[in-house]
Amino acid sequence: MREMFNYYKSKDADLSQVKDLTVSHPAEGIICQSIAALSRNLSSTIVEEEVMKYGLKAYKDWNVTAIADRPGLYILHNIFTPESHLEWVYKAINIYCRPPNFTNINQSGSMEEDKNFNIKKLRWATLGFDYDWTAKVYPETPRAPLPDEFVYVGEKITEALGLLKLESDTSIVNYYPLNTRLSPHVDRSERDYSYPLVSLSFGQSAIYVSGGASANDEPIPIMLHSGDVLVMAGSQRLVFHGVPRILKTQNFQVENDSSSFTVAEKKALLQYINDHRVNVTLRRTAP
Repeated sequence: MREMFNYYKSKDADLSQVKDLTVSHPAEGIICQSIAALSRNLSSTIVEEEVMKYGLKAYKDWNVTAIADRPGLYILHNIFTPESHLEWVYKAINIYCRPPNFTNINQSGSMEEDKNFNIKKLRWATLGFDYDWTAKVYPETPRAPLPDEFVYVGEKITEALGLLKLESDTSIVNYYPLNTRLSPHVDRSERDYSYPLVSLSFGQSAIYVSGGASANDEPIPIMLHSGDVLVMAGSQRLVFHGVPRILKTQNFQVENDSSSFTVAEKKALLQYINDHRVNVTLRRTAP
């Protein structure tokens, strides 16, 4: 795991072996198909008619990739409408990272400390149960409920995959400038591992390295793009994973002049999303 992580964090790394999971690789047990073909939970009526909220595309437009030797790992491809990518990032840099939520630059969630807010230094925000990064534990009670969109998206995705419905109560939002990374780790602080972990990607792309239960297990490098969702469930819930590199692959624009963003908001948003990746992870902490 560490060897592959270190290789891909180099700007000189050959990216030809990073998996594009938007297509199937049958010889490797990698199958990309429509969510309707994979899921037994979705009737044809639901697939065709259900209207989604918070930027989710209709189920009929969802494609998902599963890997035979990694049961429980799912990658859903670009399941958010194009305009919603900007809306999610706007909330990430204007709402999710502001009081009363905790961040790496405001670890009390206070309005007083927020006066020194500097978006260039922003790396993470916690919502719901506030993760203790030193002790690596969650408190017994949440500070505040999650935004409705977090709960809704987590439920819709896990239901579609036929997994235990994720009633998320906790989120860690990670903010990645182009030159940053996330070291290999296992998300084991949640109290009940039977709930899936859902990870949303917005902004620039990432090389994601997915390993096994041991740091010595053979990993696989995966490319994640804006609008993609990665789900870890079952035996994949407790595997090592990391993000060795962020890649600038998209140039976002506000296409609709009637958007709700002001001129100043539009400028700040485009400046941010074109040089950063935002990763929203949805979790269940309470038993």
